Amino acid sequence: MLESAHTGGDGEGQSDEHPIALEGISNFEMESFMDVIQAKLFTDEDKLDWKRKSAALHLATMWGFDDIRSGLITFMNRQINS
Repeated sequence: MLESAHTGGDGEGQSDEHPIALEGISNFEMESFMDVIQAKLFTDEDKLDWKRKSAALHLATMWGFDDIRSGLITFMNRQINS
């Protein structure tokens, strides 16, 4: 992920004047990804809607978070098949 074209350029993230810019990634996608990381997603207490799961799956795939991606796919497949 750190070598990805999505991680920005030199000096980004070093100060408030030069924040990290994630080009091509919407606020909704980033918030959804963070929700998945913070949620107890893989339990029966799931609170995230399909759109958020899909957005999080997109970023997990893009950034190589294989465990999160696999968990999302498993969880989403269970929802489709129920």
